[in-house]
Amino acid sequence: MKTLAKYIIASALLSGTVGCSDFLNNPPQGVQTVDNFYQNEKEATQGLMASYYWLSGDDWYYKDFFRYVGDVCSDDAFDGYSDQLDFSLLSKFDITPQNEWLEQEWNYSYKGIYHANIVIDRVPNAPFDDQEIKDQIVSEAKVLRAYQYFGLVRNFGGVIIMDAESREEDAEKPRSTEAETWAFIESDLLAAIPHLPTRSAQGSDELGRITKGTAQALLAKVYLYQSKWTESLAQSREVMKGGYSLESSLSTLWDGTTRNSLESIFEIQTSNDMSFALGASFPTVSGSRSSQNGNVNGWGFDTPSSNLDIAFGSDDPRKGFTMIKHMDKLDGDGNPDATGTPYYAFADNENDGSNASGRINRKMFLKSSARTGQYYNDPYQYKIIRYADVLLMAAEAAYHTGDQSSAKNYVNQVRQRAIDNAAAGHGMALINSSGAQLLSDIYKERRLELAMEGERFYDLKRTGRMTQVIGDFVDYNMNSNTDYDAGNNKGSLWNESKHIVFPIPQTQIDLSNGAVKQNPGY
Repeated sequence: MKTLAKYIIASALLSGTVGCSDFLNNPPQGVQTVDNFYQNEKEATQGLMASYYWLSGDDWYYKDFFRYVGDVCSDDAFDGYSDQLDFSLLSKFDITPQNEWLEQEWNYSYKGIYHANIVIDRVPNAPFDDQEIKDQIVSEAKVLRAYQYFGLVRNFGGVIIMDAESREEDAEKPRSTEAETWAFIESDLLAAIPHLPTRSAQGSDELGRITKGTAQALLAKVYLYQSKWTESLAQSREVMKGGYSLESSLSTLWDGTTRNSLESIFEIQTSNDMSFALGASFPTVSGSRSSQNGNVNGWGFDTPSSNLDIAFGSDDPRKGFTMIKHMDKLDGDGNPDATGTPYYAFADNENDGSNASGRINRKMFLKSSARTGQYYNDPYQYKIIRYADVLLMAAEAAYHTGDQSSAKNYVNQVRQRAIDNAAAGHGMALINSSGAQLLSDIYKERRLELAMEGERFYDLKRTGRMTQVIGDFVDYNMNSNTDYDAGNNKGSLWNESKHIVFPIPQTQIDLSNGAVKQNPGY
C-alpha cells in the first residue's frame, strides 16, 4: 500500500497539474465507507449479510466454540480434550472474570450487534424507494440483534444495551437490568415480525434467511425463559401455522449435508467454496481424535456423558444419532449399523486422555464424502432452532397454562417420531401422564430430543433444576458410574448463588472505567 501511495503522489507531482495544498485538501477518491455505502438495495442486502456473518464468524473460536457451553456445563457432556484450560475451567465452574471464553462470547456478540445496528440505522434512509424491502432488511437485522442479546442475557444477566451505532459517550455506558434487556429483545422481535416473509414465500435462493417463523420461535423462547407461559404458547402456535414440520427420518435430519429442511427454523448457512472461509468447524472440533470410515480426525471437544447415554435407555433410536461410543458400529454415513465398521472415539483408559467419556457428538458428524479436509470449509449447518424445539416449548408452556391435553399432544408429536424410527420390538410408548409427572416427562423428552445441541445447561437454570441435577450427576460419577467417565467430579463446584450467571469479563469493566458493574460473587 505504501508503494502504491508513493506512485500516486509522484504521478501528481510530475504532472504539474496539482499543487501541494490542492492535493492534500482533496478527499480520498474511490474509498468506500459506511457513510457512502448504503446507496441501493444490493448494498443494503450486503450490509445485512455482514450481520448474518456474526452468527458464526470465520474461525472456530469466534462464536462456534461457545455453543458447546450448554452441553459441557450440564450433565450431558464433558469438555473433552484438555488443551483449552479456560474451557475446562468453565465446565467445572472454576470461573473467574478473566476466563478467555467469556471474553470471546462477549466481544463477538457485540460485533454482531454493532453490524446489525449499522443496518438498522442506515437502511431506512438509503436512497432507494422499495419500502417493503427496506422494512424486511431492517427487520432481519433486528432479529439478529435480538438473538445476540438473547445469548448475552442468558449467560451474563443484564448487559449493555446498544440500540444504535456506537458513539463516543457509549464507552462508559452502564449495564441495563436483566428485565430491561429481556424487554429490549422482545421489542425488537415484535417490531420485526410484521415485516418478515413466511418460509413458503421465500424463493430457493432465499432459504436460510430469517422468516416470520424465525422471529416468532425466538420470541417464544424469550417468553419461555421469563415464564411468560401464555405468550410463549401463543407464539409457538403461530410458528405451527408457518409450514414447518418434523423431518420423518432421523438419519435424514442428522445427515450433516441436509440443508434448510422443513424442520429448520433458524440455521447457520455455510459454503464449502474453497475461496472463502464460510464453512463450519463443528465436525472437526467435536469429532473423534481418531476415527474409522475414512473420516478426517477431529479435536475431541464436547464429549457426551454416560449419564446421558443411560437416560436414553436401550430402545430410543435418538441415542445413536446423538452420540457415537467407542467401537460403536456405523455405516459409511455415520448412522448406527450393527454390521458396520467400528468407529474409534478413544476413551481415556485406552489411549492418551483425549476423550473423557469414550463418546463423541454424533449430531455434529459429517460423512467423509462431504468433508473438505479444511475445518473452516466444511459445509455443516448448525441448527439454532428447529421445529421439535418449538413443539417442546409449546408443551411446557401449555402445561403451565393448565392445558395438559395440548401439552401431551405437542410432546407426543416429537416422541412419535422417535417411536417411528425405533427398531422392531422396541418398548417405547407415548407419554400419558398427568400432573407433576407430565412436566417431568416433558423435561426429559426435551433433554433427549435436544441433547448435544447446547440447550441443557440453560434449560436446567431457567427451570430451577440445575442444583439438584448437577448434584445427582456428581454423585453418579463418583459413586456408581463404572463407565469410561467414572470418577470425574465435574460439577462439584457449582454454586447457584454465584454461577446462575457468568461473570462480566474484567476487560469490559476496565474499559468502562468501572461504569459496568460485576455480577455478585465474582
